[in-house]
This record gives sequence, C-alpha cells and structure tokens, in this order.
Amino acid sequence: MSVLLADWQPFHTIALTGVVGLSIVVICLIEAWQQSKKVQADGALKRELLDRGLSAADVERLVQLPKEPARLAHKLGRSLAYLGTAPPSQMEEILTAFRDADLATRQTLVRLVEGMVNELDEVTENDAARIVAAVRGLCGSRSAESGRRSELVQDIG
Repeated sequence: MSVLLADWQPFHTIALTGVVGLSIVVICLIEAWQQSKKVQADGALKRELLDRGLSAADVERLVQLPKEPARLAHKLGRSLAYLGTAPPSQMEEILTAFRDADLATRQTLVRLVEGMVNELDEVTENDAARIVAAVRGLCGSRSAESGRRSELVQDIG
C-alpha cells in the first residue's frame, strides 16, 4: 500500500480529492431534492384538507397524528428491550395498556417506563413487576382485562 502511495503524483491526489468532493456534493443535492419533494407533498396534502373545509388546527393535528404513536412505540420498545428478564405476560400487559390508551396517556406511560428503567442498574423480575404495577396504576388494569376478554370471546366464537 505504501508503495502505491509513494508513486502517486500530485495530480492523482487532486483527482481523488475532486472525486470524493463531487460525490459529497451529489449526495447533498439528492438529499435536498428528496426533502423538497416531501415538503411539497405535505403542502399539497394540507392545502387539499383546507380546501375541504377543515380548520388549520384540525389539519395540523391530522398531519402530526400518525408520527407520534410510532415514535412513542419505538421509545417504549427500547425501554422494554431492557426488561429482557420480565415474563412475557408482563410485557404483554404493558403493551396492551399502551395500545388501549389515548395519546396523552401513551406519552405519560412511555415517560413513566423510561424513567423507571433508566433508574435501574440491573433488571430483576421484581423490578419488572414494579413497572407493571405502575402501568396498572396509571392506565388501570381494565386494559389488560379487556384484552383477555376479547381473546376469550374470539375463542368461544
């Protein structure tokens, strides 16, 4: 390798630098073009919704709605991955509570689980049970019971 570099002329270094620099510029232009297309599509959607008679607040709420639950689910998933020693039934109960909650409760639930998990050095089954108890206290145990009832109804039907 050093033999190859020793035989290089200044022109080779300049050419290589130019190719690398041009590649970076092209990548930046492609990303900017993709971003502008996304902004145009978002603008067209918002304009169409406004033309249909929705208020600006309703349009903004509708546009932001799909992003927030996915982001929250991702954050909750990262926290639950840390609880690897927890029994599956406890994980299921937390996820059922998340699924059945409204957006504000989901946000609070994610902050609660993240906060409790961040305070743990090493997770024990008792810690996982405490987190589930906190989720029950926040969301009520009805969400887990309703999930179990729907499974029973499906089994009977």
